[in-house]
Amino acid sequence: MENETKIRTAVLFGRTQCFLFFRLLKCVFFFFVLFSIFGNCAAEEVSSREKLGTGLKKFSVIIPIYNTEKYLPECIESVVNQSYQNLEIILVNDGSPGNADEICKKYVQRDDRVKYVKQDNQGVSIARNNGIALSTGDYIFCADSDDTLDREFIEKVSKVFEKESCDCVIIGENFCSIPTELIGALPAWGIAVTRNFLEKYPDVRFQEHMQPCEDGLFSHKLLALTDKVSLCKSAKYFYRQHAESSEHNIDKNKILKDIPRWFEILEKFHTKYGLWNEKVHLLSFIKTEPYGRFCKLPFSDSERKYLFKVIHNFLKKHELNDEKLARKFPRYFYLFVTSDFYFTYNFKHYMEIIKIFCKSVFLALNECKNDLIRDVTKSLKKKTQEIRNSSDTKIKETGKNFSHNVSDKKKLLLIGEYLIDGQGGVEHVLCNMANVMDSCGYDVTIATMETKRGNTFYNLNKNVKFVNLYEKISLINKLKTLITSDPQRFFIKLRCRNDILNEFIKNNNPDLIICFSLPILLNVTYKKDFDIPIILTVHGNPINDYSNRFWPRPDWRNKLLEGTYQKADVVQVLLDSYRSTVPKSFQGEVVTISNIAKKFSNFSINYHRSGRKKIVCIASLDNRKHQDLLIRAFSSIAKDYPEWIVELWGSGHKREEYQKMISDFAMTDRIFLKGSTKNVEEVLKDTDIFALPSTCEGWPLVLGEAMNAGIPCVGLSICDGVNEIIKHNKNGLLSENSPKDFAEKLKFLMDSPKKREKLGILAKKDMQSHSESIIWGKWKDLIRKYTDKVRLSLYKEELKNGRGNKTH
Repeated sequence: MENETKIRTAVLFGRTQCFLFFRLLKCVFFFFVLFSIFGNCAAEEVSSREKLGTGLKKFSVIIPIYNTEKYLPECIESVVNQSYQNLEIILVNDGSPGNADEICKKYVQRDDRVKYVKQDNQGVSIARNNGIALSTGDYIFCADSDDTLDREFIEKVSKVFEKESCDCVIIGENFCSIPTELIGALPAWGIAVTRNFLEKYPDVRFQEHMQPCEDGLFSHKLLALTDKVSLCKSAKYFYRQHAESSEHNIDKNKILKDIPRWFEILEKFHTKYGLWNEKVHLLSFIKTEPYGRFCKLPFSDSERKYLFKVIHNFLKKHELNDEKLARKFPRYFYLFVTSDFYFTYNFKHYMEIIKIFCKSVFLALNECKNDLIRDVTKSLKKKTQEIRNSSDTKIKETGKNFSHNVSDKKKLLLIGEYLIDGQGGVEHVLCNMANVMDSCGYDVTIATMETKRGNTFYNLNKNVKFVNLYEKISLINKLKTLITSDPQRFFIKLRCRNDILNEFIKNNNPDLIICFSLPILLNVTYKKDFDIPIILTVHGNPINDYSNRFWPRPDWRNKLLEGTYQKADVVQVLLDSYRSTVPKSFQGEVVTISNIAKKFSNFSINYHRSGRKKIVCIASLDNRKHQDLLIRAFSSIAKDYPEWIVELWGSGHKREEYQKMISDFAMTDRIFLKGSTKNVEEVLKDTDIFALPSTCEGWPLVLGEAMNAGIPCVGLSICDGVNEIIKHNKNGLLSENSPKDFAEKLKFLMDSPKKREKLGILAKKDMQSHSESIIWGKWKDLIRKYTDKVRLSLYKEELKNGRGNKTH
């Protein structure tokens, strides 16, 4: 029995060993298969890449690098992962601080298509030129190290090169969205070029030791030397705007020195290649670069006079100030090119300064009881004195003929959206402007197009007219919208709105139109059959209007909106930093006028009061204002500060969500949703800290009001406008976009009345430059300037028709 048991045990043990052996063998085989598949992965990838690249011409992508480590990996990844495989990627480190060197070396080890060169900091032009010299590709493209490329970008551009047999390909239709538009200058990433062309013209390179305009001069030379140019509309290049972008850090003093150098370079180039007949192309460059800088940068009056003279000396020297030639361009540039001089004229009667381009024209003024004609050009100065001293009836006739235009009440048309019961800052500004301009003697009409009925949330003066132009879409158009999809459906509705607005404008004939959003400007000007000046007011960073930065929109709509800027005569922005994101295609006037930081009378803050204290937020309850961040931040520290509460003022679709969140955090006795208020002053009187966790602002009214009241404020460092109005640790606090850091900033203020007092006092001091008198003064000057412009154009027509000519 014992032996039998031993035998059975031995057999069982043998079977177990055999079973384990085969299981082990199976595992070894399994791992061998896996190793065979994945172990050769890199080799297969290279092999696959080689197969895909077979027969394709090599495409060199050059990426100069300086101080963009934050975005560099994303940029390189977008190039490495291109669908087009026969690539050469050249990374040129222009002495960049930080870990750029480490990032680049990793990609060199990972991908045999990547080449890396490091140089001392010599500027982006030398970095690009060195990259071109090192490249071996048939086609060459320069990308910025903080931007990204769509996966099929190179493939699409290469197909255009192959199909068209061209010297260069312009990227994207945004550079020539209008059939008659002329290309003046392009950014480096706006154009790809063949190696053959660059070898043929070795001096067509990026201008060294120059920025900006190094790329504008490069593209100008390139386009002047060839007519074999093609366009790739579908290739998507994602251009990134951020605080470190070169466009945000333009030194106007450097521009003043560089513009004469630009003209020297152009003169040598056009002389060398005998290109002085290419006048339209040259004038296009001047419109885009020197004139564009002249318009957009905040130069002083003396600096503008100097630039005007520099540009005009070049125009006259090379006979570019020809009227027929200038008529190919927008009217502002036409007037600039054909003008005699730029001047500042002191106009005593209205106590203002008028800055204009002078083109041998009269300025008609209604001064006191006598209608006089003042000549404002050098060529007519002598005749002006004769006109003033003369008692000839012709002057009286001319004055009478024009008096009906001058003395009539000037009409303003303000057009906005969401005005009926709208409680936002834009609606507040619009209603305030209507009331102020009504008080100044203007005939003011507010128009909107909304499906609901009602009145504005903010009070209007009794003389201000409010009109809702909404009309139900016709049955035919309604059927069209049902059987079509975007973009066709969008344009059907757009044409309907445009027709209604154009009819209203023609019937009312305002002297000036002010559009309070870019979509409104599009509705007004999609098809424009009137000649009335238009001001576009932009209530945030302009780039938000034509990009997917906050709101997803299809590319065709973003391009349409970007092109709409050209339809305005003036673009008003809230901060100087926003000027750089106004589209380059816009050639009108850009003015900076901030919002008002309203001052409340008999208002004082007790920073050392005892008892219950309040953190207040006044903002719409929507996705952009992020009151949820404040709720989370306060809930995490509330138990340590039992005397503090939070009040959220405002209405919106997030109310129920926030109410539930407050209940979930058991904060119903500490955080309160207070609803809407028209009396901000009363709310702020009882406020100890003002919090604004918004991620998207322009120049928030209520933040300015809180700071002007001396209340310490907390905002987000990522929020445009807020991060410039609040100077961290000087007149307020800026937090990261996280509940934890926001809670830390609140604690910093809650812990110390002295800190609250210090920041509050400095905030109040900083808001003095945003007073009602200063801001409305700027608006009055701007509006008067452009309503007078209409009178001027009417009077010029009268001069043409004979009466004025006799006086002349």
